[in-house]
Formats: sequence, C-alpha cells, structure tokens
Amino acid sequence: MGGLQAVVDFNRRVLICSHLFILDYFNSRLTNGLDIPLVFLDYRFVNGVFQLVIGRSWSNNSLFTEEVRQHIEESFATFLIQHPNVHCPLVPSTVRGKRPIGFSKILTSTARTYASSMVNHVVEGFDQAYIGYLQARLARSIPELNRFQVGALADFVFDTCAQNQDFEPVWPTINVEDSIDHAMVDAKVDTALNELIDETWDRWTQLAIRIEQEGPLTQQDADEDNQDDEDNQEEVDNLSVSTATAMSIDTISTLGISRLDVATGPYTLPPLADPSLSTDNAIRSQVPPSVSITTTTITRYPHLFIKILFDVLCSLERLNEDQHTAPAPQTSVHWNWTHHQLSGMHDWSYLNHHQRSKLVRGISKSINNNTPVDIERLPRVFSQQSRQQVTTLVAETQRALAAGTFSSEAYLVSPKVRLFSVLPTPCLTRKFIQVSHDSLGEIMRHFGLEHYVVPQAIRPVAGQVHDNFKILNLKRIHSGRGIFLNQLYTDGYSVCVPFKKMPGASSGQPLRLTDISPVAMQQMDVWGIDPGVTDIFVASNSSDPRAYLSPADLPDEPLLATPPNPRHQIRRFSSAEYYVKAGYRKTVANIKAWKQQHGITEIESSFGSPKTSVRQNITAYITEKLRHLDRLLLFYGQDIQQLRFLNYRGAQLVNHDLVKTFVDGGRKYGSHASNYNSHDTYMSRLNEDGSFKSRRRQHAHPSPPQPSETRNGKWRPLPFQPSTQIPLLCIGDGKFGRRRFNKKPLGLANRFKKVVRLAQRQFPILVVDADEAFSSKVCSKCGKKTLTNVTVDGGESKLHAVQCCETCSTVWQRDCNASRNIHALSHFAALGVKPLVFTPQDQEQADPSTTSPPDAQPNQPTPT
Repeated sequence: MGGLQAVVDFNRRVLICSHLFILDYFNSRLTNGLDIPLVFLDYRFVNGVFQLVIGRSWSNNSLFTEEVRQHIEESFATFLIQHPNVHCPLVPSTVRGKRPIGFSKILTSTARTYASSMVNHVVEGFDQAYIGYLQARLARSIPELNRFQVGALADFVFDTCAQNQDFEPVWPTINVEDSIDHAMVDAKVDTALNELIDETWDRWTQLAIRIEQEGPLTQQDADEDNQDDEDNQEEVDNLSVSTATAMSIDTISTLGISRLDVATGPYTLPPLADPSLSTDNAIRSQVPPSVSITTTTITRYPHLFIKILFDVLCSLERLNEDQHTAPAPQTSVHWNWTHHQLSGMHDWSYLNHHQRSKLVRGISKSINNNTPVDIERLPRVFSQQSRQQVTTLVAETQRALAAGTFSSEAYLVSPKVRLFSVLPTPCLTRKFIQVSHDSLGEIMRHFGLEHYVVPQAIRPVAGQVHDNFKILNLKRIHSGRGIFLNQLYTDGYSVCVPFKKMPGASSGQPLRLTDISPVAMQQMDVWGIDPGVTDIFVASNSSDPRAYLSPADLPDEPLLATPPNPRHQIRRFSSAEYYVKAGYRKTVANIKAWKQQHGITEIESSFGSPKTSVRQNITAYITEKLRHLDRLLLFYGQDIQQLRFLNYRGAQLVNHDLVKTFVDGGRKYGSHASNYNSHDTYMSRLNEDGSFKSRRRQHAHPSPPQPSETRNGKWRPLPFQPSTQIPLLCIGDGKFGRRRFNKKPLGLANRFKKVVRLAQRQFPILVVDADEAFSSKVCSKCGKKTLTNVTVDGGESKLHAVQCCETCSTVWQRDCNASRNIHALSHFAALGVKPLVFTPQDQEQADPSTTSPPDAQPNQPTPT
C-alpha cells in the first residue's frame, strides 16, 4: 500500500504541473490569435506533456509534426525557466540499486482521463457560458429588466441562433413597472436583440466555414456517434462496484462523451407571442448559418468552440473593466448597496436568508420612496442600537439622494459578471489511478516484491483473478457479482473494483405503464413521484380521477374509483436532508476548520483564479500555485481521502434508505422512525450548560380525526401505514429545462432514479417512467389549469413552492400537487386515456385520443 500511495502522489503532482503548463500554453496561443488544433485535446498530447514534466523527451513522433513538437518543447523550456519547480522527479524505489521510474501505463490512463475531461468541459459548459455572456450584455443594455426577464431573453437569443431541435426558441413575456416607459424598453429590447443575434450569427457563420474546411458533420457520423454512446453507456451499465472496498465509479469513469443527434440546415422561427414587435421582423430578415449548435457538433469540433469560449471570456472581462466607474448621478440605491451596509451590523448574523432578503428589500424601498422606516417592523432580534443604526442610515441616505450627492462603489451598483475557465482545473486531492495486472506487477517489482509477480507472458483469463492480484485481500469479491476485469482503481486509501455483467444478466427494455394491466395495477401500492431539485422526490399514493374528467367521460373502471378516504400518505426526501445524512455537511465543516487551522485558507486566497484570459493574471496564478504546491499537496492528503470515503459510505446508506422509504417506510417513516437520529435529537434538547430545554407539553388527541380536514380546515396527510402490496413507483420524467444533459436530469433526482432501478433486483418494487407534463400547472382537486404562485410582500415576490387555485381556492405545496397529478396520470396511462388538461394547446384538436369535459372549452376552467 505504501507503493500505491507513492504512485498516486506522483501521478497527482504530474497531472497538476502538466495542467499548469497546458493552461499557459493554450492561453499563449489564443492570446496571439492562434487556433487550438484538435490533436491538442487528444490524450497523446497530454501524455507528451507528462513526459516533458518528468524530464523525458517528447514520446509521440507520429501524430505530431516536427514543427509542432519543436514549438511545444521550446515553449516548455521557456516555461521551465520561469517555473523551475514544475519538474516532477520520478518515483524512487525502496530497493537499493533500482532506478526511479515513472509508471508509463498509469500515466497513459491518467492522460486519457484528463483529455476526456477537457472535451467534457467544453461540451457541457459551452451553453451555460455563452448564455451567461448574453445575460451580461442584456443586463447592461436594458437595466430596467430583472434577472429573470434577462435570462429568458438570453435563452431566446441562444435558442434562435443555435437551431437545436431539443430547445425551441420561446418568446418571453416581459412585464415592466408602470412607472417605466414601455416604448423605451421595447426599443432597447429591439436594439439589443438584433445586435446580439447579428453577433452570434457571425460567430456561427465563421464556425460553419471552419467546419466545412475540416469536413462537415453528416447524419451518418452522428448516427455512428450515437451508436458509440450506446455502446459506452452499456459498458458503464455493465460495471458494478464492490460494496465493501469501493469508491464511486462515477469519479473515474471516462468511457466516452455523450452526443445528441445533429440537426443541420435552415431553421424556421416559431410565431412570436407579439407579432407587432419590430424584433420579430428584424430576426426573420436574417439568414441563419447552416450549422446547429448541438452536443454532437461541440463534441465533434471542441477545439473550435474553445476559441469561441476564449473570445467570450475576453468580452466579459472588458465588461467588468467598464463597470469600474459608478453611474452618476445616482438617484436611487441598489439593493446590493443596502445589503453591504446592513451586513456590518452585529445583529445581522442572527437573520436567516429569507429574513435578510426581506429586510434589504424593505429598506431599499423605504429609501427610494423617501418614506420613514417603521421600527416596529424590523426583526425582533435587532437590538435598540441596531434599530437606531437603521434609522440613521435611512435618514442620511435620503438626504444625500435629495441633495444629489449620493454615490456608492461601482461593484455595489453594477456587480461584476461571473467568469469561467477555458480548461478544467484538477483538484488537489488524490486522484484515482487505473491499476491493471501489468501495472500492479511493475509496482511490486519496483518496491521489492518480485517473488509475488508472475511472468508477463502469462495473460489473464476472463473471469479469473490474475495471480498478481492475489497479493491483495479480495475475499469480499464474490463470484456472483460478475466478471472481474483484472484491474482496479485506487487513490491510495480506498479501492474501486469494476465488474462486468454476467451474460444474460441484462433486464432488457425498461418497464412501461402500458405493460401493466389495470387489474395488476389495482393490486399494487401505486406511488406518484415528482422528482425535483430542492426535494429529491415528493411521493403521493392517492388521487381523485373525477377531478380531470366529467362523469360522462370517466371510464367505468375499478382502477379509477374514488378513494374511500380523501386523506393519503405523503413521503418526501429533500436534498439538504440527503447531504446532511450522508455526512457531506459535516465533511465541509471539518475541512473548513482544518484549512483555517493550518493556514490553507490564506494560501488559497493569496493566488488568483484561472478564470481569466489576461496573460499576466495567468502567469501570476501559476507562480503562486507552484510556490505553495508542496504544502497544498501535503494538506490534501490521506485525511481528506478518508473523509471522501466516509462520504461515499454515507451516500450508500442514504441511497438504501431512499429505497426502503417505499418498501417499509425506512428509518424516516417506518417503525424505527422514532429512533431515527435519536442522538441528534437528544443533543438538540440540551442547553449549553447541560440542562434540558423547557418544552411545552403537548396533549394527544383522544382519537385520531376522522374527516379529511383537521383543525382550522387544514388538510393533513395520513401517518405511515404499512402495506403488503408491491410498490409501483411512477416517477416523473424530470424535465428541468437546461438542468439536463443528453436528455437526462442532473443532480440527485437522476441519482434517485438510478438507485431505485437497481433496487428492483434486490427489493420487491417496480419502477416505471410517467409523463409529468403540466403536472405543476393543473390543480389536482378541481382538475383546472388555473394554478398561480402565491405572492408576498405586497406582490413583489412570488413563492415558487406555494400555489393557489383560482377556481377552487385550494392552496397547494407545488410538489405535493404534482405528485398527485402524476399518480392520476399513471392510472389513466394504464387505461390508454389522457385528460385534455394535460395536453399542450397546439395538440388538443389534432389528437382525438384525449378526452375533455363536455361542459368546458379546452384548457378552460369550469365554474364550481
């Protein structure tokens, strides 16, 4: 293990030093107007840089020309003179007389991983980076719009020019305050959109010319790419991880890049909501380029998009430089300035996020409207001194505004735009390295264990453990897991063991709702599950089908019978709950305390950021990072790896509890719910001196309430009730807009889907996908699409999670209502029926299979 740790540390240092040179080399080429060749994103280029860093000559002479190799070697020689500590010594041996070596096979696998991460960084981050650039330009050109309106306009511009079939351009609804001149805003929008669309289309036109020079991407190439992705995905699915000595395979998986179908050719804009706008006519008069910005296009030509990202980064930095001077005169205060002034008060730390936002908005509104602040409405935790400070701040600022002498820092009036890095930055923690049977034999020979190494002529047999791996304790690897690939991944502390599925172990096509008969569904415990971001899922096991169809259109099926009890169970699991129970929050707190204790926080804040295009800033960043590299690598050593492994084990336990939530209630809802986090509950009831906190006695009801509504007319879910039926999990397809990559939801919702699908092999549960279109817009009580968000603070803010139905006046928690709708839609899908209220308006008349109440127009509410 000592030898493995030495190889891991050597591999980590080589990767970081090579990344710094590649960052400097790419920045130098892009600054001087040179392109980045596609071969520079290949693993052989990275492996060649590895050889230069460890003191060897350039290894690949076939892929690179003599001129290119000479330019790279000269650039590295200059870089080595400026930064002599970039050189990485080879791994010494503990055996006397053996020379240090560099383990070339392991370095090659690391080069493949980093080269793949460079391409992934461009593919996955291009849309977000360019849309962020459009938002910055629009926010500067049209300051009257809020950030949501600016974001909607930026999405419209990008989708219009990208011509991606997966993201159709949608014209946003822009509503400004009555005090603002609407004609002026329309003119600014018209000018800004035409300018940005012209600029974007010029970029795409130049990109199309370069693509034609290098060879256009055909549909056949896209089909081959998609086939490669399916094969790669199958390889990923065929890998399983040992539960005893494994780390997450996601950390080291580099089996390919996801691609979407390519869509080339001219694009037809959809009709806009307001055809009278001159922006529409101006947009239609342009001729779009013959290239579509899809994932396939970016994956095929990532070197061309790196040039675009660098140009965008330069433009963003120029925007930040132009914002150094605050606009004058200032006739109002910005909420950033108010937040900055209030954050210096002592009692500010006692407020939560919502209280701070509310206070900042109220104080800013009071100053701008020239009204005195109401001291009684200030937070109760504010002392008399803090209240007096707020009163004085408001009065002095109002006098300065009236006299025309008010001024503030530029970054408080117009915050700087967030930048990005052109290349991915490897973290300082230990990386997983791929160790094959040959690499393991090389490590054992280098550290004096030659008698355990078998001759290299003996090749591994499929399904059998190679003799080189018998030096490790692999007793926990059972034969039933699959075929051992005679390789492993390790970071010097933990080990990840990949397996290949046994032949015939694939479950084939996933189960669909149409495959389940209504009789079988009636015998199951059906759950409608709405995946999300704040909440991983919210599940409901009941709904009323009468809300969506009239009695005449309601099929006479026992599956659609009215539930006997209007109350039902609600089960949820939040993202914050997941991270706390898995130990991530505690890990972050420990690392933060260790950084402050060892002075790492000051070191990391001393050098700049790689998110810049300025040559001097890049050089300063590299110099400072190399100067403190030894101390940083020592800090991010084994202790950090141990915490990461504990987080992995904690995540495995929480993933198991996610599944058990539907099997037997789990620790949160099941019979052991009272003992869940009993130690944390006990500690929360203690004061600082060790005494118990005073608690108000709660009297139990003599009998549980029978009607659907409890006290004060508030609906409450049923408590946990065990069930002997097989759970059927109908999970919404989770379309989170641009939080999706390759048509898959990102974050914990996607992880939840994977966990429950794999759990079908171990637990008696079934998982199907359900259509959740319009599930958050339709009221599950009256079946009308009349839900609106509840507003607070006089209509200035909307609560995203709270909705109110304008037809039946029911107040819903957004995800609870959506889960009830998904539960009902799963029953309708089993019968081949879909209510018309869940159908888009442009398909209502064209699809005769949908059903609508006879006494209502399509998607129109019916009076109750």
